[in-house]
Amino acid sequence: MNAPKPGPRPGQNVSSKPRPTPATVSGKASGAAAAGPDHADPQVAAKFGRIDEDGTVWLSGPPERQIGVWQAGTPEEGLAHFGRRYADVATEVGVLDARLESHPEEVERISADAARIRESLPAADILGDVPALDTRLAGIQERAQKVVSDAARRREELAVEAERIAAEGENWKADGDRIRAIVDEWRTLGGGDKATNDALWKRIRTARESFNQRRGAHFADLDKQRGAVKRRKEDLVARAEALQDSTDWNETARAYRDLMSEWKAAGRAHRADDDRLWARFRAAQDHFFGAKDADNRRKDAEFEE
Repeated sequence: MNAPKPGPRPGQNVSSKPRPTPATVSGKASGAAAAGPDHADPQVAAKFGRIDEDGTVWLSGPPERQIGVWQAGTPEEGLAHFGRRYADVATEVGVLDARLESHPEEVERISADAARIRESLPAADILGDVPALDTRLAGIQERAQKVVSDAARRREELAVEAERIAAEGENWKADGDRIRAIVDEWRTLGGGDKATNDALWKRIRTARESFNQRRGAHFADLDKQRGAVKRRKEDLVARAEALQDSTDWNETARAYRDLMSEWKAAGRAHRADDDRLWARFRAAQDHFFGAKDADNRRKDAEFEE
């Protein structure tokens, strides 16, 4: 008598090779499956169905239904065969469960796979706790719907935040970093209506461009201001250096004090320019006041003589 040709299980073609049990799946899926019974054990599979003497395989109800015919070996081997098929489906469900947790951006595919498996259960040729699988798949679908709704709400929040930064942000580095983080987070959000997502993404993209334009204009203006400060300080340095050899001690000392006041009021140039010009300005001052101090020491020495 010919052996039956088992039909495909949900989500995968049947192979003659041994199939993994839920315990072989890593992560959350493996932990959940390993905690349950081994459906490849005939004694476990027998709790969910039976094989008649003529080889008819029944899944317990309600309602009880025929799932196949087993004539390729002993009833125990048949129970183990259909139990393994159940374990394969349970593994696939566990993978979907874990995947939804770790990769919510794949929510649409995960939800579609859960629906496909769930729809196939009423006709699946497997021996095991089918209602438990159905309940778990329903839970995955419910969580997937929440992921989609949460992602939609989060997209709107990100768009609003990006627009606020574009309009008000002036902490250029921190706000620029936040805009980049908003874009990165957006890419992790799955699901949602394409038209709505596209409209929200356009708002974020426009906000990012607006912020970048304002930031660019700010630094261009700052460069102009610093260039003007540099020119003012170059003039102050030239005037300071022109006075460094003066021997009109009192008048020149007052002039240096005035130059210092002008320097402080001039503002900041680029740091490298500021440092270079300040070194020249200070050197001119030190040269003059060093000469002035030397002259005072000479006069003091003459007076003591």
